[in-house]
Amino acid sequence: MQGIFVERARSYACNSGLSVTELVKASTIEEDRLINIFEGKAPDITLREIAGISLALGVSLEVLLA
Repeated sequence: MQGIFVERARSYACNSGLSVTELVKASTIEEDRLINIFEGKAPDITLREIAGISLALGVSLEVLLA
């Protein structure tokens, strides 16, 4: 499931037009951690991080996880 989330989150982030700085502020996730998540290098992604990315991108959890 993590792979699907990362793939979809990365796709929505690329299409959002938001900069990394804007995503960091909106998600309240540190920049290094956010980049690791989007690059698929984060070993464990927390529910709080998934929710933060969802809110920052304006996309429902269902869309990112389904």
